[in-house]
Amino acid sequence: MAPDPERLQQLLDDFRIDELLSLVTLEEIADAWCRYQMDPHVDGVEDEDPDWWASSS
Repeated sequence: MAPDPERLQQLLDDFRIDELLSLVTLEEIADAWCRYQMDPHVDGVEDEDPDWWASSS
């Protein structure tokens, strides 16, 4: 089961990178970031994207 995107975002917001990396790999972060960047977003809807957390890393 994939980690909760909201949990991942909270870890990033709190600069808890070691804990984040205990839940996802660098490859998973890169994949999520690429998926997020490739998907067009409507203003104000970015945070509904499950890969949003990776865009702020």
